[in-house]
Amino acid sequence: MIKISNLNKSFEIDGKKIQAVNNVSLDIQRGEIYGIIGYSGAGKSTLLRCVNRIEEPDSGNIIIDGVNITKLENGQLREERKNIGMIFQHFSLLEQKNVYNNIALPLEINGYSKDEIHSRVLELLDYVDLLDKKEAYPSQLSGGQKQRVAIARAISNNPKVLLSDEGTSALDPRTTESILDLLRQINQDLGITIVMITHQMEVVKAICDKVAIMENGQVVEINTVEDLFTKPKTKTAKLFINSLQGDIQDEIIDPMNFKGKIFRLGFLGDSANKPIITDLVRKFDIDVNILSGNINKLQMSNIGHLILEFIGEKDEIEDSIDYLLEQDIIVEEI
Repeated sequence: MIKISNLNKSFEIDGKKIQAVNNVSLDIQRGEIYGIIGYSGAGKSTLLRCVNRIEEPDSGNIIIDGVNITKLENGQLREERKNIGMIFQHFSLLEQKNVYNNIALPLEINGYSKDEIHSRVLELLDYVDLLDKKEAYPSQLSGGQKQRVAIARAISNNPKVLLSDEGTSALDPRTTESILDLLRQINQDLGITIVMITHQMEVVKAICDKVAIMENGQVVEINTVEDLFTKPKTKTAKLFINSLQGDIQDEIIDPMNFKGKIFRLGFLGDSANKPIITDLVRKFDIDVNILSGNINKLQMSNIGHLILEFIGEKDEIEDSIDYLLEQDIIVEEI
């Protein structure tokens, strides 16, 4: 659906060249909710703005549903942008227009009749549960209501793709959850492919199918959400997961401070509910010290993590690790 190949974008600031996006390639499937996560300055928002050419890439290709938008001239680009909706962190609503007219604006620009606009706006207001707010102005709305208006406006032209640039980071946790529910509903009901830029691991956990992690303008890891939690490949991924879980971070655990060996366990689905520690101490002549642990609920399954100290003879510890691997538990020595 969206194929990004060798994309580059740089800026010149105070005479110095900043490479915001550095040779990025991504393949996003139709109907996916795809997360792009990274710390501030990673280049994720610049990448997203290149997807609809709010920012002009220096080089590379962006193909959306078979159309290479990096090759389009102005008129062709305006036409193609009808297929790309976008929502922003701070809503970007027009304060002098009421809710109805904010949603109607892109329809007016694209030449719909008044009757068509009226019918579509009421349909969208009903969909985002804001029919009673159609005459209200943005200043009279809560943050969550403003974002619902922005989402209704973004999907007014029935786009194929919806881009979200930190669309929930200005919201409280409960409101964030309701907005994520709405985006999931849009994805399922309308089949719209959603690309979400975020620095919130909670968002990735709650809604995304796949995730790319950016650092210094580059994609350093691409993973399914389940594999990201159970088998993170990079230090950045581990930092994001640890920040969400409140775990003891790997880099501050010095094995020299412990008598035994330290392992990080990741378990998925039914194995997350098994009495792992009880099984280990019953089956093997080892002592197990729990350093940290929790369970996270993803969309389709549970992901559990434990950081454990194993104390015992080498053979017993090795046998216990073999047993864990047989139970489809991910084991990593720290």
